[in-house]
Amino acid sequence: MFKGTLIGRVGQAPTLRTTKGGRNVTNFNVAHHAGKDDQGNDKTVWVPVTAWDQRADYAANSIRKGDMVYIEGGLEVSDWTDKQGERHIDIAVSAQFLKILARSKNDGQGQSQGGYSAQPGNSAAADDSFADLPF
Repeated sequence: MFKGTLIGRVGQAPTLRTTKGGRNVTNFNVAHHAGKDDQGNDKTVWVPVTAWDQRADYAANSIRKGDMVYIEGGLEVSDWTDKQGERHIDIAVSAQFLKILARSKNDGQGQSQGGYSAQPGNSAAADDSFADLPF
């Protein structure tokens, strides 16, 4: 499995559910700015994120639509070809660390609302370098 980091805005409120085995799992999508297309328009890539157990509880109870988040985790890459012969590559993240960098613009609660990691002491500091991101 590949490891990666993702910074972006949450597209919809995370949804929490419990598996038949009793584990909590939360799913949500994060919009990531992916540069410009051939016409100079901004490109956005939507990345699905899955969080399990305590991270699922944290995401469901703390993260809201529009929040800017920092996520570290395993990347799950799938490569497939549709019926028309067009190749697709999908990327999903299995979150191992979650941190809210900034609340949605409509929230007014400010920046950096803690984080949840499987490893104690692991942190991703929020600083002004994220302020110039275009999303």
